[in-house]
Formats: sequence, C-alpha cells, structure tokens
Amino acid sequence: MNIEKVYEEMFDYLNTQLSDVEINPYGAVLLDTIPSVEPSVFPLIVMTQMDFTFATETLGKTHKRFTLPIEVNIFTIKSGANKKETIAKQLANVVKEVLFDHYGMRLDVFDRQPNLIENVYRIVMRFSCLVDEDTEIIYRE
Repeated sequence: MNIEKVYEEMFDYLNTQLSDVEINPYGAVLLDTIPSVEPSVFPLIVMTQMDFTFATETLGKTHKRFTLPIEVNIFTIKSGANKKETIAKQLANVVKEVLFDHYGMRLDVFDRQPNLIENVYRIVMRFSCLVDEDTEIIYRE
C-alpha cells in the first residue's frame, strides 16, 4: 500500500523546510515518535501517523481511498527573549503551511495541551485527508 509512502514524503518535506534557518530560526528538531524520556533538545516537533482507515470504495473498485490522520506535537521552552508560546505558534505555522497549504490536509485539532514537565509548552495539531491508494492523490475530506 502506498499510504506509508505518502506519510514519509510529508515527513521528509517538513524536515527539509525545518532545515532552513530562515523558516526555523530556533533549530527545532523533527522526530517521528515522542521520546520516552525527557528530551534534551528543544524546541521539538513530533509528527506521527495515526492509524489510517478505509474510507470509500466504488463497486467497480476503481477508487480506493483511505483516511490518513497525522498528529503533530510541538514542545517548546523559553529561549532567550522569546517566549515558549511565541516559538510554539511560529513552528505551528510552519507545520500548517506544509500539511494544510502544501499538501491540502484538513486541520481538525489545534489545541494547547498540558505537559508533564511544567516549563514545557505543548501544542497538539491533528490533520487528516483522503488518499487514493492507486494514484496517491490527496483529497480534503
């Protein structure tokens, strides 16, 4: 199935965008899993593919579409004169530009979430889209 390939392409493209110092002046690191121990590097962006589901299929089986949900967690701390909230919102805009504007995904959730570590600010974003299995064309739901 090509849906994993679509996710990997999105992850790689976001990583490429974050490597640009003008887009990411804070040096945020992109990971594909949330670390099990307190990370030593901030800001941190974690992009994970959630379980995808079968969405639609025609009788002729010409269109097989799967819902591709992606969750992005942004973790920031205060950096010099920059507030952790400001850093998180700027990084969220970069993520939105890639997944919403570039790939055409739908933004389902944009929320601040409490974090176990008090001085860490956390934003959770959830995106979704339909992906055609054969053509890898992405549709907003």
